[in-house]
Amino acid sequence: MVPCRSCLPVHQEPSRRQEERLLQIHGRRHLQGADDPAHHPLGYDADYQHDGGESYITGIYTIKNGRPHAAYAGRIRGSCQRLDDTRFFSTLSGGVSLTVFGDFRLSDDGCDMVWDDFYFTDEKENGSIEFYHNKTGVIDAGLSEEMKNGDEIFNGIMDDLARNCIRIDWTPIGARDQWGLA
Repeated sequence: MVPCRSCLPVHQEPSRRQEERLLQIHGRRHLQGADDPAHHPLGYDADYQHDGGESYITGIYTIKNGRPHAAYAGRIRGSCQRLDDTRFFSTLSGGVSLTVFGDFRLSDDGCDMVWDDFYFTDEKENGSIEFYHNKTGVIDAGLSEEMKNGDEIFNGIMDDLARNCIRIDWTPIGARDQWGLA
């Protein structure tokens, strides 16, 4: 496993540190009515089938104590996209009453997610939905700041983050030899 070129700034060769920290970022197209994903090569593309559809990062891996380690592991009903050279936008839906999103970067050693901002909804006993923010990445209303006018602000922030995501060129994992890393 080697660094995925798609996670590096454009026209930049991976440094030794990046090679050691980041093994790969890969994604699977959100396949609704698409061909069998088992036949797709492993890699990432913002528009794999060039049909305007979105693709998402499903995992970010590094080496920790000499073994592969998942710094980010996607979940069903969730997605992750790249915001810039160091930050990612992640969303997760837990049904009607739970929405989670935020932006994170990787820790200096590449092993952990460090949340810059983390937002989530929480259903109250009376059935109302409240909106919260923290920088811990933990869904806990007691440890978070409640957002006033939350629905408007919450949805606006989520839309802004989604709008600022950048496309990543297709990088098949098998193409690692092009960087002389094999």
